[in-house]
Formats: sequence, structure tokens, C-alpha cells
Amino acid sequence: MRLVRVALAMPLMHYFDYLIESSAALGIGSRVVVPFGRQKRIAIVVEFPAQSDVAPQQLKQIIGVLDKTSVFNDELYALLKWSAGYYQTGLGEVLFQALPVKLRQGETAQSAVELVWKILPQGKIALAQGELKRAKKQQQALQQLAEADENGILQREAEFSRVIYKALLEKKWIAEQHLFAQPEAWQTALQQHNWLNQQDKLRLNKQQALAVSAVCISHGFQCWLLDGVTGSGKTEVYLHLMEHVLQQGKQVLLLIPEIGLTPQIVRHVENRFKLPIDVLHSNLTDSQRLLAWQRAKNGESAVVIGTRSALFTQFQDLGLIILDEEHDLSYKQQDSGWRHHARDLAVMRAKNNHIPLVLGSATPSLESLANVASGKYRHLVLNQRAMNSAVLNHKLLDLKKQRVDRGLSEQLIALMQQHLSKGNQVLLFLNRRGFAPILLCHECGWIAQCQQCDRPFTYHKKNNILSCHHCDRKTKVPQQCAVCGSTHLVTSGMGTEQLETVLAEKFPDYGIARIDRDSTARKGALEASLAQITTKQSRILIGTQMLAKGHHFPDVTLVAMVNIDGALFSQDFRSEERLAQLYVQVAGRAGRGSKSGEVVLQTHFPQHPLLQTLLTQGYSAFAQQALQLRQTMGLPPFSAQALFRAKSKNSESAVEYLTALAAFFADFCRKNAIQGLQLLGPIEALQAKKAGQYQWHLLLQHSSRAVLQHCLIQFSLQRHELNLNRYTRCILDVDPQDFN
Repeated sequence: MRLVRVALAMPLMHYFDYLIESSAALGIGSRVVVPFGRQKRIAIVVEFPAQSDVAPQQLKQIIGVLDKTSVFNDELYALLKWSAGYYQTGLGEVLFQALPVKLRQGETAQSAVELVWKILPQGKIALAQGELKRAKKQQQALQQLAEADENGILQREAEFSRVIYKALLEKKWIAEQHLFAQPEAWQTALQQHNWLNQQDKLRLNKQQALAVSAVCISHGFQCWLLDGVTGSGKTEVYLHLMEHVLQQGKQVLLLIPEIGLTPQIVRHVENRFKLPIDVLHSNLTDSQRLLAWQRAKNGESAVVIGTRSALFTQFQDLGLIILDEEHDLSYKQQDSGWRHHARDLAVMRAKNNHIPLVLGSATPSLESLANVASGKYRHLVLNQRAMNSAVLNHKLLDLKKQRVDRGLSEQLIALMQQHLSKGNQVLLFLNRRGFAPILLCHECGWIAQCQQCDRPFTYHKKNNILSCHHCDRKTKVPQQCAVCGSTHLVTSGMGTEQLETVLAEKFPDYGIARIDRDSTARKGALEASLAQITTKQSRILIGTQMLAKGHHFPDVTLVAMVNIDGALFSQDFRSEERLAQLYVQVAGRAGRGSKSGEVVLQTHFPQHPLLQTLLTQGYSAFAQQALQLRQTMGLPPFSAQALFRAKSKNSESAVEYLTALAAFFADFCRKNAIQGLQLLGPIEALQAKKAGQYQWHLLLQHSSRAVLQHCLIQFSLQRHELNLNRYTRCILDVDPQDFN
């Protein structure tokens, strides 16, 4: 017997030791089945230690081996191991999250093409003893398998139904096996010169051509920031770069932030390349995701397009990574223990593979711009629109000076009518779904709110429910006030559902398309809405951020942001950057075709410095001002942060927990003469309560990322020595992106 150390899919930093026969074929990264308490769990081998801290007689034996070799290739395993250390997350949790669900459940990692059967020795004995005289079909099937075995072949499931084979399988007289696919080389299509749709190719302008040539002539790893205004043709640059890499027989990974962008980008790639293309996102079934994973690993896929988790797809020969809308918050994992950032891990993966990485955005993150300034990234600028040189007309509408009817000013309504009468389309952006964000009592002011989050319920008129958009709790709409008993309940504020109703009243002759999480929840709903927009059946478009990213609507000539005033004043230091990015992204939906566009923003604060800078000088000027301010204040990207998020049903318990953590770090820095570590907290989270849990934060910040990592590693090693409240759940978020 020999020792095997495994990691389980649990939020734990330590491993578990087991025994296995010395002759068993096994490798680092192999999946095994182990006894864990009264359960059987799938684990991943991480080490073959010489000795264990557990007494030999207490060690249990591994039940079974699922893979003789690792399910990870070397470069991906190294990336995941590094990621577990950097984000201070258990390696088991990281490894399992990087696998398709089917593999986490024990499914074979190989591509099975068909099921075959083999008779076992017990089956031959049963056949010889005539134990199936009363089950003629089973006897015939078993006889056929015995004859096939004598001839050295495996019997395919054909003549008899699966029920017959299943009965024999339960008696342990036969076993099922899989024949595995031999991947077809798509590279052979390259020699036929018909894999590229030349008619779909657009002629590059000078800036696009320079960007493509700069990436193509470079060798090895280099991170490129493709900084292109909306409509500048970033997608065409992507396609030309993909063509260059595919010609070499190498694979391409294209990451996008939202599922909503998938149909459009897939259509572009499929129209250009007649090669195998796989798509990975959360709307696929587990079986579909496994198949796409297997195809990419075997080299059957030329291109993989997907959202954040697609970064962990394995490839036979990866040649290029493209990450579109690199500034997007969707690339940061926010709701699990492994709170990684796909953009940052994409940089590491490209570096490990010695291949280029292209980060594209019309509104680059301040982190990426700082990396350009420091020389870590190369800067490619597209500041001209590829198809339309007309300058967008930006306009602020001061709501203080005019009449407003349910969120729409008279001036905006007039502008909409003007654009619609010319046969164009209009897009209204409102980043708040539902009918109204507040339901209140007109008599006493009582507000219907979620008791689990202490936040107002959002009223959804279509389904006649109240929904909490923080914990997703739903309840019926009350008939009367819970305090005074009045039946005079009214709504306050506006959501996309109500905006759709108002516009239907004011513009009854025009079709309306609303795109938000509610309207696109049903499978195929998003594609149907986009099709109606493309064919101009819908002339008025209403949407949240889902509609603001990447879509190309050439007939949209007016874009209006209905209400963003709440985002102008926030305690989060990143809020202005996000608002500026959102404004530019939404504005970029206008004037993308041959028609000039107009962008309108309704606000009560037209003199706000952020709005004035954006309108008069653009995003680049705003970003430079914001970077200077961040540097002065010592905030990211000029410092590193780590956030401890404590949650507890008892507020005092969460505070005590974080107070103990703060004391540990202060004491550790004092003993080790570490200076400059800033501790902020415990402080209440911006959302103090969610799903019945009180939320408190402890923020660590240091100008050196290495020093901060050293402190976090030491905390991880000594955590078990601290007397921490076990009823408080605490999650570490390295490089946090929000403080809710």
C-alpha cells in the first residue's frame, strides 16, 4: 500500500490522506472515490506523501480510481494551484469548480461514442449452468456476448433492448464499457482553403490594420489592451487575429461577459469561419458543457466562446485568448468561496502558455490603464468609428426645469417622437427591473420591505408579486397596510416594467421590446426579442445593462438614460468609474450604422463634475483624472486590498469575529516589523443585512501586493490557533470589486 493525499470539493485549506495499492495507476490530478464519514466522495489526488500525520491503522483505503492520469493538463493544473494560493482558497474547491459538473459527479472524462458490453466470468458460469432458462431474451443476449468474447470483440447494444442488458448488469454477469472517440483534425480543413468566408471580411481601416499587425508580428506572451471607442470595429480586429492563429492550426478562446452577447458573437464567428466552434455558458445542460469541454481538450474545437467559467476549458493547442469588455464586473466571481477574477487569471494563463492575450474595451478599467502606463501591457487605440465618422451628439436634460410624467420629461418624449417618425429606433436605458422599487402606504408611509434584508421589496405588476432583488425572496402583494390597515397602497419610483407600460400609452403605434432578467428568463426569449429588434418589429427598446453591452443596432439613433442620479452619489470608491463606463457603453448603442446618433441623459444634477468631464472631454480624460485621484489617495490600482466579509444572524458575533482578525494582523505586523498595513473596520457593509444575515467587513490594504499576500498566508497558517466564533461565516475576497 502507498499513501495518497487528496483534496475534496470543500471550502477547506487542508487535505486528507488515504491508502491505495502500490500497483494502482494514478497521477496528480486523477479523480478517485474515497470514504468520507458515512459517505462516498469524489476527490482529486494532489500529492503522494512519504508519511502521514495520521496513524497508519486509522487511514482508510481508496474505494476506486476514476482516472489513471490527471483530468487536468500541466499548465491548467499549475494555474489553478497558483490561483488557490493567491485567492487563499482551498485547492479542492478550486479544482472542482474548474471542472464541468458531470466530471464532479464522476462521469468519464473521455469522449464516449458508444456503449459496448462484455461478459464477465460469473456470466459464463451462469450460462453454462443454465440459470436463465426462464428468461429467454437474457439467455440469448448472454449467449451472444459469450460468442463475441470468444472472437475477441465487444458486443454493441443493438439487437436487444437496454432493459435486457440492465438486468444482466444488475446480476453482475456483464459489464458496460465505452469506446472512445478519435478526434477528427479540423486542421485538415485548412488545406482545402474553403474554411474562411472571404465575403464576410470587412476591409480594415488604418488603426485596425496597425492593431492586427502589431499582435501578429509579436512572439510569445504579451498582453494587449485594445482600447476602442464603441463602433470602432473591435470585433473585426478579433476576427482577423483569430484567422491568423487558426491558420497555424492553433485553438482560440474568446471570453465575453454576458450570456446575452453570446448569440451575436457566435453568429459573427460562425459566419467567418467554417470550423468547429463550441459555446460554453450557464444556459447549457451539464451534458452539453461536458461535451464542449471534451471536444476542446481533444482538439476537436477550433474556437471556444464562453463566459467567465470557459477560461478553465482545457485545450490541445491554445494559441490566443481574447477577453472582450475587459472592464466588466461579470468577470469577477462574487458569490462563492473562490472569488477569482477571470481577467487576471487570463493574464496568467496566457503567460504560462507563452501566447498573446487581447483585452478589449471601449472603457478600459483603471487597473488595465495603470498596467499600460507601467509598461506591463501594450496599448492599441481605436478612436475612430469603423462604419460611421459622424460625431455623436450628447445632451443633458435638466429635470428641474421641466414637467416629468412617470420618469419621462416632455423634452425626451418630443425627441423620441422626432426620431421614430423618421423610421429609426429608440433605446431607453433604465437599470432597474420590475414595475416599481417601492410599495408604500399613502396614509402612514409604511414601506413593504424584506425582513431578511431590511430593504424594500420591488413590485412586479405582471406577476402581481413583491420580490427582493437582494435575496430573491418573493411574497404576495398585501391588500392593506401592515401598520395602519389602510388599503391605499401606492408605488414609488420606476422600473423597466412600468416604463414599458408608460411608453405603450404614449406611443401605441410602435412595437416595444423590453430586455431585462425578467423578460428573458424563458429559454429563447432573448433571441426572439433581438430578432424583433433586428427586423424593426420593435422600434422602442427598453433595457437594463443586458442591452447596453456589445449589441449592434444600426437603426438606433437615439439613446436615453432615464435615471442614473442614484449612482452619482455612492460610498464605493469605484462607483464613478462604473458609472462612466456604463454611460459610454450605453451611449455607444446610438449611431452605429450610417445614421448619426444622439445621446440624452436625464438628470437633476447636470453640473456634476463626472457628467461634465464625460460630455466635454470623454472617457479617456475622466480615466486619467480618476487615476491621479486614486494615486493620491493610495487606492487600487496603486495598492492591494483584501476584504474579510463576515456574516452572522447576530450582528455582535460578526463584529467580534472581525475584531479578533484585526487584532491578529495588528499583532503580526508589530512582531514582524511590517509597516504600512492599513486596517479599516469592522464596518457595516453597504448592504448591512441580506437574507437574514448581518454583514460586516474588515478591509486590509497595503501598497505592496507581496506584503499583503505574506500577511494573508500567515493568517491562513495560524487561523486554527485563533478562538474564532464558529457561528460566524467569513469569506476572504482578495482584490474586492464591490463592498455590498
